[in-house]
Amino acid sequence: MAAAETDRDQPFASCADFMNFSAKDTASCWLQADHLQQDLYHHLSVYVPKVFCLGPSGGSCREEQREEQREELACQLLLLAPLEWLLVGEEPATGFARLQEDKHPSLLCGHVFKVGEPTYSCRECAADSTCVLCMQCFQGSVHKDHRYRMTTSGGGGFCDCGDPEAWKTGPCCQKHTPAVGSRDNEDPVSQLPPDMVSRAYSIFFIMLKYAVDMLTWEQEEQLPAGLEPPDRRDTYYCMLFNDEVHTYEQVIYTLQKAVNCSQKEAVSFATTA
Repeated sequence: MAAAETDRDQPFASCADFMNFSAKDTASCWLQADHLQQDLYHHLSVYVPKVFCLGPSGGSCREEQREEQREELACQLLLLAPLEWLLVGEEPATGFARLQEDKHPSLLCGHVFKVGEPTYSCRECAADSTCVLCMQCFQGSVHKDHRYRMTTSGGGGFCDCGDPEAWKTGPCCQKHTPAVGSRDNEDPVSQLPPDMVSRAYSIFFIMLKYAVDMLTWEQEEQLPAGLEPPDRRDTYYCMLFNDEVHTYEQVIYTLQKAVNCSQKEAVSFATTA
């Protein structure tokens, strides 16, 4: 799927957006808001188009990489950073570090394997052949003295250490064995500050509602209530969907006629995922 934009001069998140924007001040306003959803929706209606609604530039690979990097930076600074401030109620790095200090080690390893990384499965204790351990957990487990199988990961799987359903005996290595008096059986939410829990429920509800609203919206002429862009430009977008029927040549020819672009731009629109 590719998106083509008719107005290539439409500003992306500009330098002025970065210079004039303060995640802390924005979050402070949200903390005092009487209608948080209304304020968040307004923020999203302003900045989401600036961050994401930019079609392929048709430039070189290096230029496209720079665009992707700028998009990621804009997303972090303009969208995610104020939400992080709102969630923790303070500078995010400080707040998350404090939460990390209070966190007890998890019983589950969950290490994600890279391509070519060794994995270990106990022939005696594994529930099935897909239950595997990373090297660190295997070396600290009882399974290293059993009959085991070592294989090379194709990438994407994760270590099953700490999962009692994956092992008949010895589900945890030394690192992930729960300590005496461990609070791992407690509800993790109960270990968070009450005001943070309240903000988290509000933020997650609003953002999930936003995602559902946008993903299920079927009207083409307008957006859901509260998400109308405050500054509507005379610009439209052409969304291309791969129907596995039309050839690239047909799509490129149609694009040239529809949006009055060059063949090079049409090729870029049609081949950019």
